[in-house]
Amino acid sequence: MILKIWGFMDVIPREFRAVSRLWKLCWESIHSKRKTLMRLRITATNGKYKLEGWSSVSCKCLEVDQRNVAHLLQALSLVELTDIEWRGWSCYSSLWLGGEAVTRELLVAVAVQEWPITSVKLFGNLQNVTADSLCEFFERIHGVDGGAEVRNISILDFELPDGVICDRLINAMHSRLSQFYVLPSLLSVSEISITEQSLHRLFVPNMDVFLPRCSHLSCQHLESSIKV
Repeated sequence: MILKIWGFMDVIPREFRAVSRLWKLCWESIHSKRKTLMRLRITATNGKYKLEGWSSVSCKCLEVDQRNVAHLLQALSLVELTDIEWRGWSCYSSLWLGGEAVTRELLVAVAVQEWPITSVKLFGNLQNVTADSLCEFFERIHGVDGGAEVRNISILDFELPDGVICDRLINAMHSRLSQFYVLPSLLSVSEISITEQSLHRLFVPNMDVFLPRCSHLSCQHLESSIKV
């Protein structure tokens, strides 16, 4: 029955179908061959995600419509963000997420890739981020099947909604975290909601920490955590 119906179609739709079938075969043949990257930077402008990836020998750039999550997932599935050896140096995998690109949809799309991420940098106007979405991201990538071991986290020159940087976020960090920098922009008035409940995760040997003023912390809290 399907073949009979197809027989009534004119040439152009049949050509579209042939092209689609060929594209599907090409996609399936290359999908398992991921491009290895040591750094991936994702920003957004004019309604499009801008993905910039660096390998040991080149840099590539790709734009994806922000409204099409399926296309974003396809683009991310073509690369593998991982540590690499280059000229005798160990280059740690680094994920940079900036500005309005950082939404729940993007964080979920990145998390499902299960990349072995070592470093994360967030920057710019992050008003699209919620405490739940950011905490869930780190909880997921550090989970049993998450694949990541993020040791360096920098949240730089940012503007965030109040309460995003909180105890839950600190507790979602990997046990091997060694650097945690929070440096807001000069215009930022974001409330940092870290309390003494999570300080024990930050005040550990060989940890490098920079935090702005936290209204929920006192000198007594800091002193107690350092002594512990």
